[in-house]
Amino acid sequence: MGGAAVGESSDDRQPDVCGGVAGNARAGESGGWQAGEYSAGIHRTNGLGPNLAPGSTFTLLNKTSTGLITGTFTGKANNSTFTDDGCTFRINYTLGDGNDNVLTLLTTPIEQWRFTHYGSVLNTGTALDTADTDGDAVSNLLEYATKMNPAANDVVPQSATKNGSNLEYLYTKNKAATDVTLTVEWSDDFTTWSATGVIQALIPGSDNGVTQQWKATMPAGVNGRRFVRLRVTR
Repeated sequence: MGGAAVGESSDDRQPDVCGGVAGNARAGESGGWQAGEYSAGIHRTNGLGPNLAPGSTFTLLNKTSTGLITGTFTGKANNSTFTDDGCTFRINYTLGDGNDNVLTLLTTPIEQWRFTHYGSVLNTGTALDTADTDGDAVSNLLEYATKMNPAANDVVPQSATKNGSNLEYLYTKNKAATDVTLTVEWSDDFTTWSATGVIQALIPGSDNGVTQQWKATMPAGVNGRRFVRLRVTR
């Protein structure tokens, strides 16, 4: 079997990498296709997507004849992206030796963090943003944003001191966490929270390439007490 054009009867179905049950079959039979058994086929690795390392690649069509692949999968142009069961991929028809159809698993920084700690890129189960698998009362999202260890019962790297009429709040920021926003808020009653009057600044010399130390300054309040929290959103 020589090179094939996308859209021919043997390989005109959509690539499905993340969902379903794993299975391999000849092109045209039920189940998935295994590129490599034949010179042109589709590699289907159903059910593996969430547990695949960021940057993983999959050869869908290994064209052994000369010339580029003819056509594209429906709605999936060259170098475009698509999402399948929570996994985002880039599809390319000119990789490999120049004329192979390849998928590349794309991930955001927090998905890479999830994979490192939980073996999945998906926001589900123990990797859920709101989960607290180590029982330290700190959500995964906050652990990620402040470079904590989600497998250890540790404390949020933060401190607060009163300096004259101001309150100074210091916290650690994970430099890799570029897909979240860290907001310092204050409250006098634990009910209403505000970021009004809060000024944040990077502490000079604190950037070690992995984390940074930030200081948020705000009025200390007039009733003798003020509560501060670090809110993480994405």
